[in-house]
Amino acid sequence: MTGDRQLFNHKASIAAILAVLLIFIPPLMAATVNLDGTNDYVSLPSGVVSGLTDFTISVWVYLDTISDWSRIFDFGTGTSVNMFLTPRNGSTGTVRFAITTGGAGGEQIIDGNNALSANEWTHVAVTLSHNIGILYVNGEEVGRNSEMSLTPYSLGVTTQNYIGKSQYEDPGIDGCFDDFLLYSNALSAADVAELANGITTCREVQSFGYRLSADLNGDCRIDLSDLVLLVNQWLSTNPQTEEPNYSLDLVVNDNISFTDFAAMAEQ
Repeated sequence: MTGDRQLFNHKASIAAILAVLLIFIPPLMAATVNLDGTNDYVSLPSGVVSGLTDFTISVWVYLDTISDWSRIFDFGTGTSVNMFLTPRNGSTGTVRFAITTGGAGGEQIIDGNNALSANEWTHVAVTLSHNIGILYVNGEEVGRNSEMSLTPYSLGVTTQNYIGKSQYEDPGIDGCFDDFLLYSNALSAADVAELANGITTCREVQSFGYRLSADLNGDCRIDLSDLVLLVNQWLSTNPQTEEPNYSLDLVVNDNISFTDFAAMAEQ
């Protein structure tokens, strides 16, 4: 009995520490890309937007610092042909989307009303339908251009498709990215608002039959609620290894152990 009790207390102590640590981690931090603002960036495949006319790009960002002309994304083949989103442009000081096939002087622009904020999660989306481009921040329209004639298709097969890096020698971006989504149609204002509230993203991920094994409650986030489910089963004298739509045994070794906590941390 003594050995059993010590094991239980040891488990409970570890669980308490994990729970306290996780409380202070923002929910969106569970599966983000963190760029250092110096030489970090993400490169997407060539031609990732080449077939698009109407489109939506949606992303969550957490900016540690903001520099003029840093890039949330920049897809192109160099400084003459590209489309980009910057949290703060150096001309008007606001968030800006631009697309060009003729360099900086030929840009078609959508400016917001303010720069993006630092040190908080912000949802940003840009849509293009025919000649109407709309820029959204946190589900609200902040800018519109009704005379857009260029589309991603106009850029041809882009070979330098960056998240966090510019086609120019602009500063890198310092912050985190989550839920970067690219659509082949222009979402409605209501759809963008749902994305900003984290609703459509979760539904769409599940509609493809994809689910992170550590997302135990199926809300498309790995957070304290998932940890609580795992801890409760770990401490149970009669743990249930199968639930209706998921397994609490993340590494599938018929036992809930430290390896399952490690698997959750990796996701």
